[in-house]
Amino acid sequence: NTIISLYYYLLVVKAMWISPEEPVVGEFRSSCYERLGMWLCIAGIVGLGIVSWFYTYIYDASMLDATTFFANLI
Repeated sequence: NTIISLYYYLLVVKAMWISPEEPVVGEFRSSCYERLGMWLCIAGIVGLGIVSWFYTYIYDASMLDATTFFANLI
């Protein structure tokens, strides 16, 4: 396994330093909707990480029966 891994890593090294360089890819612009979608996904991921306590509370509440749940709210 070590020899196989070394072979693949050396291929990466060869592609990075030994192989002739390819032309640089130019800049690209994304549309407003693509950027909006990207920012919504980022906000969702960050939001889920920040308010994970809320989902834990919902999970714990779902494990209780209805009377215990409503008694804790009052």
